[in-house]
Amino acid sequence: MLRTPFLVRSLASTKNALQVTWRDGVQSIYPSDWLRATVRDDCYFEPVSLLYKPEHLSFVTKASTMTKVEGDNDTNTIHVHWDDHSSAFDSSWLRAQDTGNHPPSLKANG
Repeated sequence: MLRTPFLVRSLASTKNALQVTWRDGVQSIYPSDWLRATVRDDCYFEPVSLLYKPEHLSFVTKASTMTKVEGDNDTNTIHVHWDDHSSAFDSSWLRAQDTGNHPPSLKANG
């Protein structure tokens, strides 16, 4: 079981960002562009060499709208869906990437 700071309380999204509210009350915002740039899916990332495949560049530079986010507390995974791809992110990895800049919630920004 993960420690409380790494557990997801709730998720919200717009077409351009994912907001995670953690169980310790901290809110983190992850821009869609950043999420696309950090996918580790086999079709874009080579886990043995830890290098991105050439196809990754066209994926990252393609404009795509985030359509849905879902959390899976059993696997501590956040699933992000764009109109052209879906990817899963480990929630503890996302929390570790939090820069500490906690902007206002997405709901407050419309």
